[in-house]
Parts: sequence; C-alpha cells; structure tokens
Amino acid sequence: WQSSLAWWLRLHVGYVLTELPIAFWLMLRVSNVQRPWVIRGLRSMSIMLTIAGVVLVLAQVTSLSLLLIWVPMAYGIFAAHSYRALSDRNPTQTLAAHWLAIGVLLFILMSVLGGVLGLASVQPYLVDTFWLGLQSDLAYYALVAWVLALLNQGTAELRQHNRRVTGFVPLWTISAGIFGGGFVLALMSIVQSYGLHVFDVPAETIEQSLLPLAFLWVGSKLLIAIGLGIYGIQFQRRRVMARE
Repeated sequence: WQSSLAWWLRLHVGYVLTELPIAFWLMLRVSNVQRPWVIRGLRSMSIMLTIAGVVLVLAQVTSLSLLLIWVPMAYGIFAAHSYRALSDRNPTQTLAAHWLAIGVLLFILMSVLGGVLGLASVQPYLVDTFWLGLQSDLAYYALVAWVLALLNQGTAELRQHNRRVTGFVPLWTISAGIFGGGFVLALMSIVQSYGLHVFDVPAETIEQSLLPLAFLWVGSKLLIAIGLGIYGIQFQRRRVMARE
C-alpha cells in the first residue's frame, strides 16, 4: 500500500507542481493576461491543487470520500484560469496556444478520472485493470503537450519571429494518438472491470477478447511516435542558430 500511496502522491502532487509553472508561463505568452494575474494564479493553484492531490492520497487510506469534493472544485478553478487566458489571445502566431489547450483538456480529464477512482466504492473494481495506467498517461501527455508548446513559443521568441515553428501535422497526429489511445485504454479497462469483478469471467478469456483493442492501443503509440518525429524534424529545420 505504501508504493500505491507514493504513486498517487507522485501523480497528483509531483506531476502537478511540475506542470503548473509551464502552463501559466504559456498563458502569459499567448494571451493578454498580465504578469501579476499569472503570479497570483500560479501561487493559488499550486496550493489548491496540492491540497487536491493530498486529498486523493488520503482517500486511499480513509473512508472520508466526502473530501473528494475538493478535487473537482480545485481543478474547476484551474479550468476557469485556462479559459480566461485562452479566450483573450494576443497576436502570437505560434501553435503554443493549441498545445496549451490540449494539455489543459488532458489535465482536466486526469483530475476527473482521479476523483472517480479515488472513491472507496470504486477501488475494488480497479484491481487487475488499466485504469491507473490511463490516469498516469493523461498526466504524462499533458506535460508532453505543454513542453512542446514551450519549445514552440520559446524558439519563436528567441528567433524574434512571430510565426509557427512546427505545423499542424504533428499537432493533429500526436493529439489523435493521445486521445485515441486513451479512449481504447478506457474501453479495455471497462471490459476488465465488468468482466473480472461483475460477471466473474476468467482472466484468460478477457485477455483474449482484449487483443484487438490492444493492437489499436499499440497503433496509437506508434501514431504519437510518428507525430513526435515530424515535430522533431520541423523543429530542427527552424531551430535557433548560434549566430542568431
């Protein structure tokens, strides 16, 4: 159980505190919000989301599921901050705002899933399923999206060119892989939860039935890899040179 608590703490506190500074820096760069607003937002959201992460951890060892109401409240406020920034865009031509929006959506999905999986009544249905892996993937890919946005915006500013550094092809390819793979993994998890814990289907039978979905999930990972490869090629072509 200690390793499980460490996993929840790393996911909902460690990942969150790593991702938030990048997200708010991007909000400052792609919108008309002011620096004091960003600093206040970063400070308040760091506190609120850290508390939400601790609540999710405590839900694993206590029966106080009522505390989980804090989680959607905290992440809802973060969503409001994100909407405030993304709805008041500045003339920046990079795709940083698009990557930021994708990361925000993944971040919110991760929080919703975390709140549901943290319920004591739900936890028995998580054994031998991919639900926790899906939650981890959402947090990881949110960070990836924001890092790609950071590279886009940072490179454009270093070059002093208000233009796209990478195009829409890697954006849509990676997004399709992330959301498609997440959907497939959710379907696999639903089959496992119902098959193993509701209908008492043998694990071997479920594994066989999941093979087609598993191939689709692997295909989504390949799609993400292809998108990252295209992103890398485009980024290399427009990288900041030393003489610049």
